[in-house]
Amino acid sequence: MKTKIAQYIMAGMLVSGLSGCNDYLDEQPSKNENLEITTAEQLEALLNKNAFGEKTLDQNTAQLFCSDCFEMTTAQYTGMMMMDAQLLPSKLQTWRMDLTGDANKMTAKWTVEYQRIYLANLVLFYADRVSGSAQLREEVKARAHAMRAYCYIELANTYCQPYGRSTLQTPGLPLKSKPEFEDRIGRATLEETYQFIEQDLAEALKQTRPLVVNGKRESWMESAAMVNATAARFYLNKGDYARAESYAKAALALGNDQLDLQTDITVEQSLNIFTGTFSKSTSAYAQTSSSKTFCADLERAYYLRETYYMGYFTCWPIPSQYLLSLYDKKYDLRYKDFIYDDFQNVYFMGIYGKLFLSNVPGYTIFNSLLSNGPTAAEMLLTQAECLARQNKVSEAMTLLNDFRRKRFSSDAPANLVNLNAADSKAAVKLILEERAREFPFTQRWNDIRRINFNDDPGDDVMIKRHFYTVAMNALDMTKEMDYELTPQTPERYAMAIPDAEISSSGGGIVQNAYK
Repeated sequence: MKTKIAQYIMAGMLVSGLSGCNDYLDEQPSKNENLEITTAEQLEALLNKNAFGEKTLDQNTAQLFCSDCFEMTTAQYTGMMMMDAQLLPSKLQTWRMDLTGDANKMTAKWTVEYQRIYLANLVLFYADRVSGSAQLREEVKARAHAMRAYCYIELANTYCQPYGRSTLQTPGLPLKSKPEFEDRIGRATLEETYQFIEQDLAEALKQTRPLVVNGKRESWMESAAMVNATAARFYLNKGDYARAESYAKAALALGNDQLDLQTDITVEQSLNIFTGTFSKSTSAYAQTSSSKTFCADLERAYYLRETYYMGYFTCWPIPSQYLLSLYDKKYDLRYKDFIYDDFQNVYFMGIYGKLFLSNVPGYTIFNSLLSNGPTAAEMLLTQAECLARQNKVSEAMTLLNDFRRKRFSSDAPANLVNLNAADSKAAVKLILEERAREFPFTQRWNDIRRINFNDDPGDDVMIKRHFYTVAMNALDMTKEMDYELTPQTPERYAMAIPDAEISSSGGGIVQNAYK
């Protein structure tokens, strides 16, 4: 029987369970308070305070709505019209990136990531100017480099064209290495942006701090495991499979507690306060307790970075027919536990359910959070893909099948769980499909970006949509059209930089060019 998520969960529970930050953090210096930074402990406190703030909540709309795992049909849109903010998902699922510059500057991913980059630069500026042990000063520097590298990877995957031979000289990002908000700096090339990130990673990889300290998992910390996982993502994106495999393996050596859906999901009875009836729900949100967890796998992440999709009332992750076709609906626990045929009765506590003209499916987990941070599952599948691309097919398939056994019910036929591949191409295809099943609304969009611009045309993905005509401020519901995303249109993989940022830069930042 398909589990149902509890319908009384409020958005305010998002940050429940966050603990472990030092009590004195709120008293540490800030730019506005004009307090002097004199110790390495103060720098550490600033990094810790940031880790427990709203900066860990990413409104990563491109990852949610751009990939082939999402699809909102015209019929579904009509049924959702009582919701007042469906335009952004419509723009993104049709890759009308030229229309996405009207994002709210205060909540845009651009702003959030550059705020964190500012903090990293502040720490790096003071690290050799403050008192404190050499070990602590080196540790905060490594953390700051790791934070900055992670932010720039996220920004590049959102606002720049995908990395590839044909795109290296396209606009990259403003590369900031000083703690200044108002500097008028232009965009480097994409190649220069990746070189900057690589230099940061080289410094970040000096980090030796473990993921688990005194028995507690510090996934808010830029630990050695997080740094290696970030490096694995970076080199996978560049197509350097040997190095990506090496860093993925290193991350797994530092933390390999993989989620097992057969044993690590708790199914509980929950009361629906609107109907007075009970339904089952997947519920195991206990930040510091047992191995029980949920699909987003926040407790096991190497780095806390969460995509919060419900609270902004934009749209939920609607699984496409492609995504649904990837799951075995009888035995795959990811389908059974986390895809809901009638998600309108779950969304916002089911208040709007009766207003929908038809059922609209949804992919969800407890608390409306999808984990965007790297995990052991991602590293294992990264290692498997890298092995396959290096023609180590047997090793790759062994890793893949070991992983799949944690995603299927115990009564699943062995020939369904254990896949076979005759060659490297077949193995890569199977692993990429597994990554789509596992990370449909987080890493799948990044995967499409990289595989469509790597040196292997055999793994390219073409996506087609049929939808209304999309304009800047409205949809023309009298006209429908076909949309297509191919590797021949790299500009359609990059969201527009917020118009407010372009304007406030005084001409320093140039907007993406769209055909």
